[in-house]
Amino acid sequence: MRFPVVLAALGMLSVSSSQARELQSSDIFPAEHPNVEAVAYMSQVLNQKTAGKLSIAVGQGDLDSELYSVSQLRIGVQDMARVNVSTLNGFAPSTRVLSLPYLFRSQDHLRRTADGPIGAEILESLEPFGLVGLCFLDAGPRSLFSVGKPIRKPADLRGLRIRVQAASVASPALRALGASPVGMPLASVPSFLKAGIIDASTGDWLSPVSTSISGRAIFMNLTEHSRPPGVVIVSRRTWDQLDAVAQESLREACISARNELRNVLDERLHEARKVAEEGGMTVIDDVDKAAFEALLTPLYGSLLGSASLLKLARRIQDER
Repeated sequence: MRFPVVLAALGMLSVSSSQARELQSSDIFPAEHPNVEAVAYMSQVLNQKTAGKLSIAVGQGDLDSELYSVSQLRIGVQDMARVNVSTLNGFAPSTRVLSLPYLFRSQDHLRRTADGPIGAEILESLEPFGLVGLCFLDAGPRSLFSVGKPIRKPADLRGLRIRVQAASVASPALRALGASPVGMPLASVPSFLKAGIIDASTGDWLSPVSTSISGRAIFMNLTEHSRPPGVVIVSRRTWDQLDAVAQESLREACISARNELRNVLDERLHEARKVAEEGGMTVIDDVDKAAFEALLTPLYGSLLGSASLLKLARRIQDER
């Protein structure tokens, strides 16, 4: 399933080039990734809502780092980006909550949280850091890719070097289980796994890692330990250059894209899994998730570092 095409009435978008503005957005994923397609769809909706005055050019950002893209937004060099919320964990404390292991029981639980008052609070909390959060975009549950051996229980992680997103709460969580977290960009993972520099990586079925490793046995260990969503963010500098109508159109376009993404995501995840299995990946689905959860959820206080954030996590748990 693919995103629909937004059609506009003839003549509706006939504005001069001096009136039109194309916002520059970036993403580390290629154009065919559903999150990238969601922002491209957002551009169509925005173009229609503003009668051709605003659109979004979706380019591939720095493959080496979502952190770099975020830094460009914070200083006003770039207009907007779609990043994983874990990228913001290092400087925006409330985003750590969405990255906690085993916080969300299901995709529906994540969606209720992201769409509701708690999600709005977290988006608003980005403003002191030079960012305006528009909406969250779904991603698949994260599990562990590994080479050499499968991972079924917490003890299997001891001594493993595991790639994580830099600055995310995943690092202290893995250290607590005896693993060695290694912060590195996603683009480096295939070659580092193949070379034996790392033993495993976090990711979902849509990760390029799932279909680009060859030469060694690869396991997809379905820990499904976290569900950090993507988030569409705008530079505060860009935001302040837009009038209130344009700002509201951006928010509404993001929500439209979010809703369409949900219509296609499950199917795309299924397709990606099928491709990975046909390419030789072995799925380990008898993971002892209860054992992982029992060890990781008591760490929420230390992972978050504040009583107020722990209270926010408890509110999310109460929504289950």
